[in-house]
Amino acid sequence: MAAPRILIVDDQRDITRMLRAALETLGRGYVIVDVPSAEEAQLEFRRGPVDLLVTDLRLPGISGLELLKRLHKASSEARMIVISAYADETTRAEFKRLGAIFFAKPLSLEDFLVAVQQSLGSRPAEAASAPAADEPRGLASRMARLRRDLGALAVLLVDLDSRVAEQDGEALHLDIAGLLPPLMTAFSASLQVSAALGGRVPANFHFFDGSAYDIYTANVGLSFALLIVFDSEGGVAQTGPVLRYARQCADDLLNTLREMGADSGSFPPKSAAPAAPPAVVAPPVKSQAKTAP
Repeated sequence: MAAPRILIVDDQRDITRMLRAALETLGRGYVIVDVPSAEEAQLEFRRGPVDLLVTDLRLPGISGLELLKRLHKASSEARMIVISAYADETTRAEFKRLGAIFFAKPLSLEDFLVAVQQSLGSRPAEAASAPAADEPRGLASRMARLRRDLGALAVLLVDLDSRVAEQDGEALHLDIAGLLPPLMTAFSASLQVSAALGGRVPANFHFFDGSAYDIYTANVGLSFALLIVFDSEGGVAQTGPVLRYARQCADDLLNTLREMGADSGSFPPKSAAPAAPPAVVAPPVKSQAKTAP
């Protein structure tokens, strides 16, 4: 039986790369094709059957909605997913009429992958091991989700003393232990800059470019840093997704750390008035009066 063919249509290259990487992590053997326009998508329709179309709504030239209509007319069996930040209620109703699943941006990759597998008649890979709804999600599970969403090699949570508090994945041949002290020095310096700028809640990012590996860092409060390791081929292209998804993950981790009682630190409120300097008390004035003769 031929592997399902998925066609991704989006003119933003970082989005198509992110979606492709996420789909490949499922290990389903999907045949994935990505194009930047609806016109090119129609050429792909002619090259072979499309089992699942994943498209943005706003495209150069023909719109994503018109593309859905044309595919639906050509093949009513094809499944369709729309990802957009600009769909009004009328447009969403049209998606529903055509049988398309709609996702608003920012996209939850976890929900997207479940929808893909269900659309193609597969049981979601995470279904057997997913935690119950009332089971708390810890640091490890949240970091694993981020690594999968971004297609990273490894994700680490590190404290100010360069100790790894949690890790998911690994980067072979990368001396993480040797890199942590300078990385955390840079991290601490960035927090000092934020404090000097009057930042109450920092949202700092660093990108470190290497020949074999690339590393992003994001602060988790004032006491931890989130490190994300990519191979050098894909790291620089992931800036957009990292800014979007790593910040959300960092906030989730911070909330979890607070629940665990970890010291996450915080900047003093901007409204806090500086301490008043000690009052200067003038010395007593000596009397200049002279005694009458």
